[in-house]
This record gives sequence, structure tokens and C-alpha cells, in this order.
Amino acid sequence: MKKLLISFLMMFVIFSCGAASNNNQIILNLEEEGPSMDTSLMTDASSGTIASFLNEGLAKVNPDTKQAEPALAENWDISEDGLVWTFHLKSGLKWSDGSDLTAQDFKYAWLRGLDQKTASEYAYILFPIKNAEKFNSGQVSADEVGLEVVDPLTLKVTLENPTPYFATLLGFSTYYPENQKFIEEKGDAYALEADSLISSGAYVMKSWDHNSSITLEKNPNYYNKDNVNIETIIIKFIKDPASALNAFKNEELDVIKLTNEQYSEFKDDKNVDLIDSAQIWYLLFNSQNDVLKNPKIRKAMLLAVDKETIVDTIFNGINKAAYNFVPSGVGINGTDGKDFTEQIGQLGSKFNVEEAKKLLAEGLKEVGLTSMPELSILVNDAGLNKKIVEAIQENLRVNLGINLNVELVAFKERVQRMHNQNFDIVLAGWSADYLDPMTYLDLLVSTSGNNYGKYNNPKYDALIDQAAKTNDQKIRVEAFKQAEQIIADEVPIGPLFQKRTIFLTNKNKVKDITFPTFGPDYYLNNAKIK
Repeated sequence: MKKLLISFLMMFVIFSCGAASNNNQIILNLEEEGPSMDTSLMTDASSGTIASFLNEGLAKVNPDTKQAEPALAENWDISEDGLVWTFHLKSGLKWSDGSDLTAQDFKYAWLRGLDQKTASEYAYILFPIKNAEKFNSGQVSADEVGLEVVDPLTLKVTLENPTPYFATLLGFSTYYPENQKFIEEKGDAYALEADSLISSGAYVMKSWDHNSSITLEKNPNYYNKDNVNIETIIIKFIKDPASALNAFKNEELDVIKLTNEQYSEFKDDKNVDLIDSAQIWYLLFNSQNDVLKNPKIRKAMLLAVDKETIVDTIFNGINKAAYNFVPSGVGINGTDGKDFTEQIGQLGSKFNVEEAKKLLAEGLKEVGLTSMPELSILVNDAGLNKKIVEAIQENLRVNLGINLNVELVAFKERVQRMHNQNFDIVLAGWSADYLDPMTYLDLLVSTSGNNYGKYNNPKYDALIDQAAKTNDQKIRVEAFKQAEQIIADEVPIGPLFQKRTIFLTNKNKVKDITFPTFGPDYYLNNAKIK
């Protein structure tokens, strides 16, 4: 999911001194409040983390094993051809208001997410379901979507194609159940305040001080409430890293993320966890640009960027230089349980100025130019982004004589300009929505709504289509490998680095907190207050 990193948890109390009457609580920082708590509309990491405390799906990914396991579903059956999944819900499930939670709540939520009127940016994540994409585009009715409520505890889902990773999708926010009666009663006010939210998960929202804090309390109607150890989660929104660190030192926060600069102070501290993240940062090229449409020019520019030095100097060696689009070490597997990226090997080329010069000369000749025109790189003004693009700017100037203008803009403007294809190059990032190579590689399919560079390669499209239509993991991995090779050869995007996230936890107070490699920032199911 587009990771905008943000989320805080708090009880109901005094933020100036960090005190509270309830000792069984944890106080988290999520940096910024997201734009929506409607699970059909949310797209940012902060809202997604909060939603994971308030809601639960049919299944969830265990952060330790990286495998899907039952959540609101007791179990499920899969047909031999992989197309029909029948989910059997746990008996006695309740919403936080005490009303029954049934299979109909899932059907309603998924159809609402697909409905054009909802305008969900994540409607596409429901497209594995038969006729879901056609319903979203207005070609068929809701009745033709592959969802059947067999009885209150049984949901039958028919897929468009075999989708081996379907179970890992079910913990994503767009797949959470929704209470139709509650949503219709709240109308336009739904999900805007604490009292206009209803929960299917471990916690309920008790208070919401916008852009300051949110307090969650244990849901008394949650089926697994006896195994929820922490009574209260307080979420604060402190965007400035220095302010967040000061709050941690003053015991006003229990867990924070550290910046790369702050890490040097704590690198030997037992309270620090360094987590591989399923998040790749890359250069996105506008493939319709008169110059950047040439693959040799794009590859030359990437080869002239010294990723390893950028990682060492700007990130103090914490992040990892990336040479494939799919990250490693995060639970995305190939065959026989092997890490996909490690299995296929490094496909992208390393820093090579001589090769870059050669390719640039060939590419310029092919587009009828003798020198490169000035180009711009678009980047939002957050974190270390400015330093990153300035390093890239200098690499290209020194190594290839390319003048790159840096356009530093607000995040919302960067996103809007990507949508409008109003850019030459963008510094962009993508986080996994589920644990399969498809979550990255389908971004570059010519028909993908997230293909902002408008890359178009029929062979690439065919490979992704092949992987989407088979249950045979060997065939899928081979197709994905060939797709990664096309990316390495034609560079529609240029992978730069895989992010690693640094968490600082007060382990004298909190134990057994888990930091997933993808999805929510925090997993508190096993966490305890000492």
C-alpha cells in the first residue's frame, strides 16, 4: 500500500505529561493522520494501521510465519481448480455494537468497494473475484459478481483466475467486513468521528482529537477478547522526528520510528529493532516522453546512479540497494518456500559509468539527438527525499553531463502530477499490499491504473497475464523472473533501494510487540505491558 508512514495509539488522557490512570496501555506514534477511516476508501499506512486494530478480515497474515491464517473465518475450502473458495465463519461473531456479524457483511463490503459510486482507489485489489472488474467498470450488475452468501456463516467466492495468494489479500482493509445498517444510518458522517465507526476487530475507537491523537479501547464483543492483553491503545500524531524522540525520552511515547540520523545514537541499544520492509523506492520514468521513451537512455541514467554510495552516505548503510523490483527477505516466496528475489538472483546492473555513456550515445542517436535536453525529477518534500534526488542529480551531471532540475513539491501535488502524467522522472515508492511478486509487477501492465509512466510492452503484459491465470507456482515464478528481466533491460522504473524501518521501543514497559514487514506498522496481538 502506498506507504505514507503514520499512526498513534492513546487512551483518553493527558498528552502534555504522558500520564494516564490506566497502566495497561501502549502509546504509539503514527506521525500523521490519514484522510479517511472508511475501509473502502483508505489508502495510507497510518489509517491502515489504525484500521487493523479496529477490524479483522476472514484471514490475516501471521507476521512471523508470513502465512495466511484464519481470523473471522474458522476455515475455508478451495476447489481443485483453485477457482472457488468457500469460507466458513466462526459462530457467534458480533460487531462492537452487539449486532450479528455475518457473511453478508463481507459481500456488502466488497461490492461497496467495487461500486463506482464509492470511488475506491483500491477497488482493483478486489479484481481477483469473478466479474469484479467488470462490475467496477459498469459492464455487469452486482448480482453477477462471484459472491454468494450460502448462509449467515458461509461465503462462497468464485475467482476470475486461480489466485494462490488470495488468502493473504483477506487481511487488507478493502476486504474487511462492513455493517450496511450502520453505514446507512450514519450517511455522510460515516467514519468521520469516533462515534461514527463500528468495529469487527480487537479494539473500538473511544475518542478522536483530529491531527492530535486517537484512543482505542478493548472491544468487549470481539470473539478473541480474552487473548487481547493490552486494554488501551493511544495513537499520537507527531510528524517531526525530533519531537517524537523527545516525547519517547520523556516517556510520553512507548514506540517510535527513528530516522537514519537518529539511529546512530541508538544502534547498539537493545530497544531498537531494524526491520526489512516490503517497500521499494525507485525512479519512475515517463515512457511517453520524447527522450525517455528510449530504453537505452533510461538504462544509461540508472547505471550512472551510484546506489550503494547513496545508501551508505544518506542512509548510513541502513537501507539496501535494490537491483530488482520485488524486495527480498519480506516473505514473498518463489518455489519450495524460497525467497523469490534470492531465487531469481540479481537481474539489474550495478553502477557502471562506461556502459552508461555507451548506452546514452546509442539512445540519443536512436531518437535523433546529439545531446540530452534538460529534464526534471519530481519529489515530495519529506524525509531525506531532497538529499536523495540531489545525489542523483549530481551523479547524472558528473557521469553523463545530464542537467536534472529538482522539483520539490507537497506530497499531494506529487501524487496528482503522477496521476496526470505531468512529469519527466519521479522519485516514487511502493509497498506490498499482499505477499506475492504480483503486488509489484502488475504495476507496469499497460492497463494498470498505477502505471503512471504509461509503459507499454505486450510481452511484459503477456507474462503477467500468464502468471495471473495459473496455479502452478513454477510457471508463475518463471513468468515473474522474465518480467523482472524486462524491467532490468528496459528500465521503465529504476529500482534504487529497499527500505528498512527502525523502531525504538520502551522494552522495560512493553514486550512481545511485532513489527510486520508489510501492512500495519505494529502487530499487538501478543504484546503485553510488563
